[in-house]
Amino acid sequence: METGQRVITVASWHSHNGNEEQQMVEEKEKSQEKEEELFIEIGLASEANESTPLLSKQRGAQRTTLQPSSSPSSSSPGNSSSIYIEECLNCRILVFLSMIITSLGLATYLLWRQSHFPDKGYSLELIEHDIWSNIPLKSPILYADNVRNVFITHTASEECYENCMELLHRLQKFRLDELPYNFLITSNGQAFEARGWHYESNFAQQIPEAISLVIALVGNFTSILPDRCQLQAMEALIRESHKRHRLQMAYNLFALRNTTRHTHDAEKLREQMELWSNYRGEWLMK
Repeated sequence: METGQRVITVASWHSHNGNEEQQMVEEKEKSQEKEEELFIEIGLASEANESTPLLSKQRGAQRTTLQPSSSPSSSSPGNSSSIYIEECLNCRILVFLSMIITSLGLATYLLWRQSHFPDKGYSLELIEHDIWSNIPLKSPILYADNVRNVFITHTASEECYENCMELLHRLQKFRLDELPYNFLITSNGQAFEARGWHYESNFAQQIPEAISLVIALVGNFTSILPDRCQLQAMEALIRESHKRHRLQMAYNLFALRNTTRHTHDAEKLREQMELWSNYRGEWLMK
């Protein structure tokens, strides 16, 4: 009996061990199956992310719940675009209006400036000394830095519109040297260089010759006004003197009159000079 019991016990023990081994095998197989399933899921997920992003997004959308929009603008793109277009139109209108206002302001300023300030452009026909005169110049040098006076006078002769060189040559016959003026201006607007910018005028020291330019209008302007062309050429000659730095900008303008020749010598010329802003009075020679 004991032997039989032992056999039964051993058999039952073997039977119990067999069941445990079988369970372990089954669990191991299940574990392997789970690992294979997990590996398959991971592979599918990676394929969806790399090759099929839409599939990944769809799966992600299935896993997440719908949430309300955080801003009203994202839910209504049509309203946002219409607002943007309206703002652009408003900006363009403002820019266009500002351009019109600026153009009107500039045009108004130019009209005002033209009415208050004369045109700075000028035309000067200057005939140099060597072209019309053969008389050598012997007077002292006129230094440009010192020149601050302009004397305006007349030749007290006939006027000249054509063949003016012939008239100037006749005026030279009454002198042993060159005509005493720095420049002469004829009625047709031509400017003739006598002693020019480089030599002093010659009036027997009755004027400050070392600091002055003397411009003579060809003609007699005691009772008649100078021709307009002469006055314009005289103004152009003064501007040219400024341009060449031969006359200071803040110059003094004088009417030069010879009262020994006539009591009212160059009276009309003096009246014309009084209209100039730089006019400082008359200068009488005896």
